[in-house]
Amino acid sequence: QAELDEERERQRQEERATLERQRRDRDRKGITGGKRLTDAEWDKLEMLLRSVNKSRCTVLEAMAYCLDKSDWAIEITECITESLTILETDIPLKLARLMIVSDILHNTASSRPAAWAYRREFERSLPDIFEHMNLALARDDSRLQADRAREQALRLLHIWEDWGLFAPQYLRGLEAALVVGVKRLRTLAAKGDSSREPQWLEPKLADWRRQHFSQLEKQCRTRGLRSSTAHLEGTKELSLEEARKEWLIDRLVAYELHGHDKEQARLTSGGSSSLLGLKARLSSEDLDGEAIECDLDGFPFDETELDGEPIGLDELSELAAVVEVARFTPDAGAPRRDLGA
Repeated sequence: QAELDEERERQRQEERATLERQRRDRDRKGITGGKRLTDAEWDKLEMLLRSVNKSRCTVLEAMAYCLDKSDWAIEITECITESLTILETDIPLKLARLMIVSDILHNTASSRPAAWAYRREFERSLPDIFEHMNLALARDDSRLQADRAREQALRLLHIWEDWGLFAPQYLRGLEAALVVGVKRLRTLAAKGDSSREPQWLEPKLADWRRQHFSQLEKQCRTRGLRSSTAHLEGTKELSLEEARKEWLIDRLVAYELHGHDKEQARLTSGGSSSLLGLKARLSSEDLDGEAIECDLDGFPFDETELDGEPIGLDELSELAAVVEVARFTPDAGAPRRDLGA
């Protein structure tokens, strides 16, 4: 628990530093998606994120709002990312918000002005989201809920692979962040655990340690791993550059370990070599809208469940009436919560 609390505080500091850097960058003129939201628009967006649930119409409404506001993509992405990186947020709510991200990404190639900016912005923030998801699942009291949530997030990555949204190694990094998290070599060494530093990894470790941290940042970025080290500071034990290199190498180690473990499992089982290794375990029905028997809290999904299938822009007019009904007939049993609830 102490390690989780420490990581939680560290992550908050990192998020503050990242947001400040992004605000400074956005002040540069001419950035697509860099317009500022008004207070009323912020309130509307936060309301949509608070009220999203397992019903497809709530995801549709949030996605449509975001695409209509694509000129404001940077601030909207920041808000969604913040809502997905609050440890106290319930896991089912995190997954529903992740579905919003997925549907936005599916429609970034649409004719909506500046819609492509969402892909650019989420490509930067998804590593933070998935690394945070690993922490949130680790502290969840329900192991069954955590396992199911992890499977649903992995299924989303598999769908993104099929869509060709991102490079395969980028998606592998998101998967490693979700499944493995971060492997801190300094912590492992202090505990005398040498089992996680296999001999085959030693040449890569030596090569990484010879490189400048800026080169390691680029490698992490292309691999879908967190890469910004602006929040770090030097200590008595480590200079600033050494601290940055160690932080980045820890994430590269997790990436390599997860890839190695998956390859060994594939060779042992003789299974598929697909990116996420899910094709052998998930039938096509799992990905094409076939109903899942129960959701994460044990109750049946609504008829308009979240099945991972994207909501396209051509469905907006067809479902507009449904959205209007949903907007004015809230679930009486659903308490009103803060953004991070």
